Amino acid sequence: MLPANICSIDHSHKITKHIARVDGEQVFTGLLTVTNDLGQIRTCNLVATKSHSQFESALFQMRRSLDTYGHDQPQIFYTDNISDRLFLENSFPSLRNNVVAIDKYADLDPFEVSITGMTIFPKDTSQSINDAISTILDDIPVQWATKPFQCFVPFK
Repeated sequence: MLPANICSIDHSHKITKHIARVDGEQVFTGLLTVTNDLGQIRTCNLVATKSHSQFESALFQMRRSLDTYGHDQPQIFYTDNISDRLFLENSFPSLRNNVVAIDKYADLDPFEVSITGMTIFPKDTSQSINDAISTILDDIPVQWATKPFQCFVPFK
């Protein structure tokens, strides 16, 4: 019943080294976990391979669960495997919303920002980060602002 607007997907291979062996051989090679932006587990599956077919059903059930409980579909998915992109977009069409393909603007020169004359002020507490973001948000026109931003995890 948990939301999943921003997700992270990853395979872990540590736990499977210690469980479910048959004749000394590993049955599962990985544990696939999808977490939301709060670090809550949305789906967790033992998989025999890293093949997409091993967890396609789990992602389908996750999409269905989000609909059932009235949650929005994911807008962002973090992964360490770029080959997951098309698979994730097919599993969650919402990931394509408001995305402009790079190929569409391939004729344009890359935009570069010079840091000459720029001062960087590192922030390391929730309050200092929120204060910095507030100064940026103060310059955004009201019609563009949708929700106040809050950061609860200080950088270390």
